[in-house]
Amino acid sequence: MTPKPRVLYLGAPLRYKQDQFKEFCEHFEIIAEEVPERQKFIQNLKDKKYGDFVAILKPHFESGNEFRVDREGKRFDKEIIDLLPSSMKIMAGGGAGFDPIDTIELGKRGIYYCNCADAPAEATSDTAIYLIIGVFRLLSWAEQATRCRDPTVFNDVHNKLLTATCNPNEKILGMVGMGLIARKIARKAKALGMVLHYYDPFRAPKEVEEEYGLVYHEDLHEMLAISDCVNLSVPYMESTHHLIDEAALKAMKPGSRIVNTARGPVIDEKALIAALKSGHISSAGLDVFEFEPEVPKELAEMHNVTLTCHAGGGSRETIIRFEELTMLNIKTYIIDGKDPISPVNTKAVKTALFGKH
Repeated sequence: MTPKPRVLYLGAPLRYKQDQFKEFCEHFEIIAEEVPERQKFIQNLKDKKYGDFVAILKPHFESGNEFRVDREGKRFDKEIIDLLPSSMKIMAGGGAGFDPIDTIELGKRGIYYCNCADAPAEATSDTAIYLIIGVFRLLSWAEQATRCRDPTVFNDVHNKLLTATCNPNEKILGMVGMGLIARKIARKAKALGMVLHYYDPFRAPKEVEEEYGLVYHEDLHEMLAISDCVNLSVPYMESTHHLIDEAALKAMKPGSRIVNTARGPVIDEKALIAALKSGHISSAGLDVFEFEPEVPKELAEMHNVTLTCHAGGGSRETIIRFEELTMLNIKTYIIDGKDPISPVNTKAVKTALFGKH
């Protein structure tokens, strides 16, 4: 009997897709690893503890990350990738982002990395809308005033909110990025009566612009200057690190607002705090932070800032899709012999496998 291809499973057990996993195990031999700390994991790879596996399955974004050793980003990098067996062909991970993984180095080895960008799209777009409404209406301040159970504070904040807030209806939402999550945000923001402008290095198809009434800008700062609220929906990579820096914040319309459900380091947090303190930016809604889980004291104490704990994409439906899609990517490529469903480094893989065209 031909031995089954081996899959290295990283992280916590599946929560929902047990039937799919049972079928998956009919095709693969599973080597489960809770993942030791980074140096032990590296030593295990050197010792070939896991054998010649063809794939890594990591269905949960919140577990199986012990290869990361500090917030500055030692990650699944070249040091680890160079130790992967020659049999390795694909890695599938739960999560929309892929910043903990050096996908280019994987690609150089001819190894696909597949994320699950569609999985958290609905949940993240809901959270973005919550934050967009929040930065206009300052409802988190209203909640704080209510929870303190002090009648004086209750009445004081009630009166202040009458003139400190406004409706998002007919205001310009400047959208940085127009991928799947952003398009869902656009659909929901349009229902609020917002006017939608966007910037993306890659312009959306004409039919998408027409569907949501999108106005395209080739220049980011040009769009920032006319937006009442700026929403960030971009992946985190070298080119988007501090995309919203001091200069970008200064380019924003005075008194405007900003919402981030992408990744914390897309914004220069110190520059944002300064802009909020000066009043140039009137409000912010943040689900992500530059050095999370650490949250700056200054942000936490600002009543005009709505904060959530990187919960934007997290829902039961999201986790179910993570589990489903990670297994499906591996099976599609290894067993069915077809291209994986959601690779992020196709160009690098194709170049490594077939050379430049």
